[in-house]
Amino acid sequence: DNSEVGKSHRNMGYFWSGLSAGVMAGGLGNYFYFVGVTSISTTNRQIVYALCAGVTVLASLLAGFGISEIKGRDSHKTTADVTYVKIDESNGEDDSVMKVDESSIGDDVVIMPKEDGDKKEGMDGDELNNSFSDFIVWFKMMARRPVFWLHFVPLIYTGFICAYFYKMFPTAIPSISNQRKLIPLTTVVIGGSNLVGSATSNIISRWITPTACIVLSGLLILVAMILSILIFPKEAFSQILEIGAAETFIKGGIVHLMVISALIGLGDSMFAVIYDTAIGRLFDKKTSFGYSINTLVYHLMYGIGMFSPTLFDIHSYCYITMVTVVASCLALAVGLKQYVRE
Repeated sequence: DNSEVGKSHRNMGYFWSGLSAGVMAGGLGNYFYFVGVTSISTTNRQIVYALCAGVTVLASLLAGFGISEIKGRDSHKTTADVTYVKIDESNGEDDSVMKVDESSIGDDVVIMPKEDGDKKEGMDGDELNNSFSDFIVWFKMMARRPVFWLHFVPLIYTGFICAYFYKMFPTAIPSISNQRKLIPLTTVVIGGSNLVGSATSNIISRWITPTACIVLSGLLILVAMILSILIFPKEAFSQILEIGAAETFIKGGIVHLMVISALIGLGDSMFAVIYDTAIGRLFDKKTSFGYSINTLVYHLMYGIGMFSPTLFDIHSYCYITMVTVVASCLALAVGLKQYVRE
């Protein structure tokens, strides 16, 4: 239902809006809880960890109930699982094989059992179960399609931009300001910007093409990376620097940090809505398989981004991220354009 024409982009926007609201709420909670705190105690950590664990358990329960409801609703559908039928010769028609809706089967139709080998042929996700062996079958079928490999390109960008915002950016902030409230404040800003970007993606898609949305989101991220290069010293996330001691292109301040947070939030959320919508259409009826391998590759890229301070300075990291942004926009706008369009 989520991948149907006219619904997929809208529903993905709803998902990212909800996720962004959670990020903003968490950032606000951190901001007000730690305001005025000079050192984080064991009690502070225990309270935060307990809240995170509680929210995780609640989210898991809600997801479980939601999945059960969907499965229960699907079990009442009358459509057969790609059932092969044979028309009786007594009605004067030739023998043939076709796919039908179970509700249309009459007395003059004989249901033919499917062979196990037939089940593995074709690209229809309904013919595969959620088992590891069928996942291998699905992967082999998808691996023959160039667009399947192309869809991994944006995951490099996604992993690197998340690693930048959640590790590199907070680590670099003390090199231009010693105000402790800035780090949680940037989380609030990016959460709010994500929320606006998710909603904006849904709204502006009514007037401009998906390709234009992709280009706009890419430009926002590129500006954020360029601004980061201008205000942060090269060694900003590999060592603790005294404020003003290292050379920068321009003198950075709170305004620059908020602008970078807002640009990343807006650009990344707009890009994510379009990308997730496109790969949902690519995976079609086996999104469970698709998003599983998608998540695996994303976390691999995220992990590489997290360990990058041992390999690159912050400027080099931003340049690499800019290259991944351009490559991702091209992959979506050109290589996956048939899945980007509604």
